[in-house]
Amino acid sequence: MTIDEVYLLSEFEDDHLAHEGRSKLDGAPIGSGRYPLGSGAYPFQHDASFEAERNKWAKIYDNDNTKIAKAMNMSTVEFRNRVTMNKEAIKAEKQEQIAERLAKGYTPSAIARELNMPEPTVRYYIKNKENYLGRKTAMTTAIKLKELVDSKGMIDIGAGAEIELGVSKEMLRAAAAVLSADGYSVINNLQVPQATNPGKYTNLKVLAPPGTTKKFAFNNMEDIQSVADYDVYKQHAIEQHPDFERTKYGMYYPQSISSDRVWIKSPKYGGTDEDGMIYLRRGVEDISLGKSNYAQVRIAVDDKMYLKGIAMYSDDIPKGYDVVYCSSKPDSWSKEEV
Repeated sequence: MTIDEVYLLSEFEDDHLAHEGRSKLDGAPIGSGRYPLGSGAYPFQHDASFEAERNKWAKIYDNDNTKIAKAMNMSTVEFRNRVTMNKEAIKAEKQEQIAERLAKGYTPSAIARELNMPEPTVRYYIKNKENYLGRKTAMTTAIKLKELVDSKGMIDIGAGAEIELGVSKEMLRAAAAVLSADGYSVINNLQVPQATNPGKYTNLKVLAPPGTTKKFAFNNMEDIQSVADYDVYKQHAIEQHPDFERTKYGMYYPQSISSDRVWIKSPKYGGTDEDGMIYLRRGVEDISLGKSNYAQVRIAVDDKMYLKGIAMYSDDIPKGYDVVYCSSKPDSWSKEEV
């Protein structure tokens, strides 16, 4: 009997029979067993029971995913996320099994025989191992999100979180679906007032510990945290200045410019007509827009404030300044107030 057969048998027998394996992520010196993340306490392995049920309904409904999802009591979005997660988990699973055996000195032929895989497939995985090892899979993203929730509580996984995590939007949705299936709360459309736009709201998507309700999240919005650890990234930035680089799971704290470099174009200078425009001196590296001629930006100032608006280059920057900030705020306001 194969491991898959044992796993499937456990779904239908009263006397539960389950395979448990451990990987390096679980503390084992090398991974062991069929499922690299362990089929016991760790939930993010290739789900053989899901795959078996999906195949069963696929034959009945001629691969109509809408009907298959309904038969499995899932929305089509949830179904697609589970399929994506499972495909990624299978690839990661195969790659780990092959990598472990290569480390032991197995030849591609021996690996193929032991894992019951075609030898060309094994060689393909070996040839492309860097690509596979570097993949941001739904499984590994789910692991990262689980760690963040377990340490921080509620986290924002809405727009921009995928950039901080270094994955695609689709992969982030799939990872959230994995955690949702494991009991974690995914809270959509949590409206948060915008501090700089009275009457306007931002819709957050929040991932929270099991049992968290939308009402609780709304009443405790100050506890919702970003997936990025900006205090940590800020320290890295201080240590590594001026080489700011993107991290594996996020970005360093933004580099700040001095307010001495900013000139406020207030109403008496015509700032009202250009409110929200930011003009930049050409050729200044740390405020360069790269290949763009304009961009919507936020520029950190004095490590405690920021300028927000549409930025573009100008050849009419007052001497001694690199940035012009156009504002309709009263002329009497200080630079910090603006």
